[in-house]
Parts: sequence; C-alpha cells; structure tokens
Amino acid sequence: MSGERVAQLVAEGFELIETFRVGLPHFVWRVDIDIEFDRELRLVEETVLKLVAADLGDPARIAALMGLDDGRIVPTTVVDLLRKGAVSHRDGRFGLTPMGSNILERAATRETARLDAVELRHDPYRNELRWSFDETDAAPAQVVGRLP
Repeated sequence: MSGERVAQLVAEGFELIETFRVGLPHFVWRVDIDIEFDRELRLVEETVLKLVAADLGDPARIAALMGLDDGRIVPTTVVDLLRKGAVSHRDGRFGLTPMGSNILERAATRETARLDAVELRHDPYRNELRWSFDETDAAPAQVVGRLP
C-alpha cells in the first residue's frame, strides 16, 4: 500500500496499528499465443464471395470476370475461403456455405495471428495473468485470464 493511500485512510478515521512485510511469489511466464480476430474482407475475397453467391461457381469464369486470370490471385483467394469454410466445392463448382453468407453479410472474416515469446506476469493479489502491470484509469492492464 502506498504512503498516499495510508495517509488517506488515516484521514478517514482508520488507525494504523502495525505493518507487516510479506513476500509473494512473482511468476513471469513466456508463452506463444495464437489469437483470432475480425478483419474486413479484402476486395478480392468480397468479389469472389459475391460471384459465388450469384451462382457463378466456375473458378476460371470467376477469374475471367474479375480480369485476374493470371492463375495466382483468384485461386489463392478461393483456397483461403475453402480453408475458412466460406465456400464449398462439389463437382468442379463452388457454392456459398452458411458461414460464407455470414461473412459476406458482415463484410468481415476471422483472421489468425501468432504472438511468439509473450511474457505474461502473474498478479498474486488478483490471481490473474496479465500482459503488464501498467494500470492507470485511462489504460487498465490487460488481463489474459484468471487462474483456478
């Protein structure tokens, strides 16, 4: 407890009887974290999804309509949308999945990122893992989670 806080409590009528020095273990953990967040659709992703939603499921036709028949941009985008479950592939044609409709409606998709060697500190007073202990009224410390 800071000296200011002690003075404030004494001014409010509290009586300081004794002070004990104690030690609490302080743990710092280094972890790799995979995070997932929303990001806006790129123009290519949105266009491919809209064309697939309009029942244009042929990849070559999609690329030709977009003017991107270089063989790289549209196939890469389609593979990414397949991986995310936004489109499905059947009999050489693509179709929009319910998740793809949701992505198109929100104009946002999920993106993943990996943070390597992040230091998390254990706050023994609150039993929480925190990014930092820099806690002000404007920017509270980011809490990662509570320990059981």
